[in-house]
Amino acid sequence: MTESHNCVSSRSGGFSNRLAIFVVGCGALFLIVISIPYFQQARSRRPGQAEFHLRQIRDALLTYSEVHVTFPFDSRGPDFALYRLSMHLPAACFNSHPHQKPRPQAQWNHVEQRLVESDFEYLNLPGVGRSPRGRIIMAEKVDTSERSIRLLQSDGLITSYAAFSNASQDVIGSWTTADQFLIKDDELLRIWEGIALPQGPEHSTHVSASDAESPSSYLMTTRRVGDVSVYYEYDRGRLRRRVFESPNATVVDLVSTDHIGRITELKREPANWRTVWRIKPGE
Repeated sequence: MTESHNCVSSRSGGFSNRLAIFVVGCGALFLIVISIPYFQQARSRRPGQAEFHLRQIRDALLTYSEVHVTFPFDSRGPDFALYRLSMHLPAACFNSHPHQKPRPQAQWNHVEQRLVESDFEYLNLPGVGRSPRGRIIMAEKVDTSERSIRLLQSDGLITSYAAFSNASQDVIGSWTTADQFLIKDDELLRIWEGIALPQGPEHSTHVSASDAESPSSYLMTTRRVGDVSVYYEYDRGRLRRRVFESPNATVVDLVSTDHIGRITELKREPANWRTVWRIKPGE
């Protein structure tokens, strides 16, 4: 009787083990199947492709600007302006998104002397040259499958930005401040960058909070450079307030931004801030 009981227990244990293996195998197969689209999308996007191509375009534009002082310009449009790079850059560098849908690939039209099917917007203005502050001269065109676009600034900096509808066209020609905020025009840039911060090591801390009784949430970032602290306050992702503090003075900026984060209005207090804020770079 004992031997029979052991046989039954053995068969029962073997069945349980096989059932467990079967369940684990099915679970693993399910995970593999649902992961296939993700890996296909990741591979098709090739995350480094847009940035790699943008770096090649950047090098060609900077080389052009060294010879001609300004970036390419043509009154007929940006595609004609970029054709000036055709002798030094393959048209494939203007492909950003995967071309498997199918999607037209960028080409040089040597008959019309223009670039066609570019995946990048280009700022085509006369007299635009390299700048220590980054005017955005090129932006990756928005792809609905992606959440960000790559930007090229006139000083050669490449960065990425959250994508919105037609964002690539909207940000072209905007300026970015030293704080990486987008602003609309040259005059506002000079106002926004009017306070010179001392040079030296900096330290940043991030504090976030939300009020359960209000739909509004805010993020506060603190940047310290020497004896100066700069506080950035955001409301639901948009910059609203910037405060400069030094041992001698406090200056407050009240900021309004548009739907893509460009600074459209700035009010600085006190009105006589230039007389109270006397810190110079390097101090």
